[in-house]
Amino acid sequence: MLYNGKKTIIKDLIAESEMFPTKRYEIEGENGEKRLNTQGMIEDFLEQVYYGQEDKYGEGIEKYILGACFGIAGPIEGSKDNRKATISRDTLDLKITFDELDFKNKLPYPDLRVSFLNDMVAIGKDIFLPEYEPEWKVIYQGKKEPDPKDDRAIMLVAGGLGQAHWYWDNTKKVLSHNSSEGGHALFAPRNKSEAELWHYLLEERLKEGQQVISYEYVLSEPGLVRIYEFIKSKNLYGEESGELRELLTRNNTNRFPIIDWAINHSDPVANAALDMFISIMGARAGDLALNYEAKGGIYIGGLPIPIEKYDIFKDAFLDKENNFRQYNEDISVYEYKYEGSVLWGAARHAVDAGFVTDGKFAYKRMHRRKSDN
Repeated sequence: MLYNGKKTIIKDLIAESEMFPTKRYEIEGENGEKRLNTQGMIEDFLEQVYYGQEDKYGEGIEKYILGACFGIAGPIEGSKDNRKATISRDTLDLKITFDELDFKNKLPYPDLRVSFLNDMVAIGKDIFLPEYEPEWKVIYQGKKEPDPKDDRAIMLVAGGLGQAHWYWDNTKKVLSHNSSEGGHALFAPRNKSEAELWHYLLEERLKEGQQVISYEYVLSEPGLVRIYEFIKSKNLYGEESGELRELLTRNNTNRFPIIDWAINHSDPVANAALDMFISIMGARAGDLALNYEAKGGIYIGGLPIPIEKYDIFKDAFLDKENNFRQYNEDISVYEYKYEGSVLWGAARHAVDAGFVTDGKFAYKRMHRRKSDN
């Protein structure tokens, strides 16, 4: 959360980041419910990154921590003075709600400003910054040049499915946002194959005592694995790779082996699954273009789209009824760099909100330090 005195985040220098799996910090509440040991998570982060690190950052680094802004993959609600966040993960049977005051009380510094930010809002604050060259690739080049004030939409395909709407605020003269939980909208099959997928997933959901199939259930990292299992069950693409099955058995939500086997091993089962997944992704991106009239573009991050699959994505993006195909033909689709985007966006929010007003230190980005070593 750094600020160089000119309201510009220092893009080449940044604070540290670490991954802390939610599963590791699960605890049981008084009534047997699952809770998150947020204090343990915070203490582990400070222990690993800051305490005893005077050789890297200078003596007394702790007193120069100016604020804490958390990008959270879940809805942010509550009052302005104490907002609440909810994290829900069906795959972990986990639903946890916590608030800013709770986090503030667990930080080891008095009077430290704490702010929660939805991760999709944080991503927008990062990728739409005017101060640096955007890091994105063009998946589909629309026929019309967008106006900087045009509406746009963000989609994140990762552990879940996130989306958000960004629009031009003519009063403030800046881009602003509307949060969304549209990833939990009901999945709508477009053809016979997707209808068969829907029936397959419904059978799986009924075993869990559920019957709702959301877009997130299909269009996410675990969703790609579900689609792979569906394709395998059809027995149309030959024998499954034993090595791939072993990798999926170790981690049944890991999508990387499927992408690797599809692209680098020409595995027919994995390739068919990836094709279906990317087609559904393209169709959903096309829906967002219509829902938000996003003439400024659709921005997608998270699970990468191999360049060999761009045409599959484009065909699904443009596959709309009547004249609405022409509507989407005008709209460009970009793939943004997801890694670090929530961190950068949280830093920008801390600056915009005014509680990080003077950066005392500039920290090297973690990946740069690793490359130096």
